Amino acid sequence: MPGVYEKNRSSSRLRFFFFSDCAYIMLEQVGGKAHMYLLYAFGIGALVAFQVLFNGSLGNAIGVYNEAMIVHAVGVFFAWLFLKASHKKLVLDRSLPFWAYLGGCIGVLTVIFQALAFGRISMISISSLTLLGGTLASLFLDSFGLMGMEKRPFNRSTLIGFAFSIAGILVMMDFNEKSSVIPVILSLTAGVVIVVSRTINAVLSNSIGALQGSFINHLAGLPITIVLAFLLDGLNLQQASLLFSAPVWTYFGGAIGVVAIACNNVVVPKISAFHFTLLSFLGQMATSILIDLAFGTAANIRSVYGGLLIAAGMILNMLLSRKKEAQA
Repeated sequence: MPGVYEKNRSSSRLRFFFFSDCAYIMLEQVGGKAHMYLLYAFGIGALVAFQVLFNGSLGNAIGVYNEAMIVHAVGVFFAWLFLKASHKKLVLDRSLPFWAYLGGCIGVLTVIFQALAFGRISMISISSLTLLGGTLASLFLDSFGLMGMEKRPFNRSTLIGFAFSIAGILVMMDFNEKSSVIPVILSLTAGVVIVVSRTINAVLSNSIGALQGSFINHLAGLPITIVLAFLLDGLNLQQASLLFSAPVWTYFGGAIGVVAIACNNVVVPKISAFHFTLLSFLGQMATSILIDLAFGTAANIRSVYGGLLIAAGMILNMLLSRKKEAQA
């Protein structure tokens, strides 16, 4: 099958250039210093893709629940370092409801679900499905004004983009093979969990600061991951050395998450929400394809084509939403 694999690698290279060319076109349309911030937005999307790679590789090496524990421990450490380096103080807001501090507890599921899906479907599929799940959850929250979100009417034109995305899911899933269905469901659910966790974390971060919120987020999830590691991965003191048996680079997934948050604080105020969302999306897709090429998951052609259809649907929805906002 080497010929088929090489053909798939070539087609994946074309998809990478498609996403990178889309980003280049957007850069050409924006002048001045905004160029730099658009590149940062693209880079933030790339960081998200690398975070999935690092966490998934660590989970394959030491166990998913051990991996979740390491990710949160590293995240706590690096968030603390960033706080110290920026001379920001951690002051809790006692006026906030208790649930505002629990976003990290829910976010544990995101790390676990993506790690379980990693290696079973392509990176572009995990990224696309997670973003799709997050978009669907966001639309649901917006349509009903839940969790403190402003109530917004459903935009029916987005159904066109969702049709592409649903087609992509059907392409990548072989319903006769349980092994192809479960990673798709896990990736979609991870997107839903991200939105719920992010919405809760936003309440906290808006009150005490983004880096402080990131520290609390990782700290809240850490005890849960420790319990899961002992109960489900069979972690004990005699086996503790196994936690450090993976390649060194795989341990920095938690650090990447903290860096992405720090970059968000710089970039988001400088460019429009539309440009940030689309450029970070393109960065995540292009990087996911490069990872697929490097690790050989591009050989799963159904998974790659399905992910591409989902990505096309997501981009179409962004463009349609942008057009509607411009006409309003």
